[in-house]
Amino acid sequence: MKSLALLSFMLALVLGGLWLVQGNHMGTLGEKAVRTVSTDDFGDEVETITWEDTLEIGLDVAIPGIGGFGLLGVGLLLLANPVRKKIAMAALALGSLGLVGAVASLVLAFLG
Repeated sequence: MKSLALLSFMLALVLGGLWLVQGNHMGTLGEKAVRTVSTDDFGDEVETITWEDTLEIGLDVAIPGIGGFGLLGVGLLLLANPVRKKIAMAALALGSLGLVGAVASLVLAFLG
């Protein structure tokens, strides 16, 4: 159980690090604007904007994911102690709900 809890905590840290590295956006980005400046035939600079598909997670995915993995880790650690099994089950249930919320946010980001 302790190794699964450690894995869960590591996944929470990886998800938080991914959010920070990708630019710590408030919302998940599905498209990103790319600006290019070129010179036309008359010597004028022309700026064009194209949209590229991307997936950069935002807080709408990071917070439920980090919370979900963290609560799963706490639940798994507490599950090893027979006295605290009720608290462990509650933490596991809340962690599962957080992960479901993160997955639902990712699905909504892809759909819309």
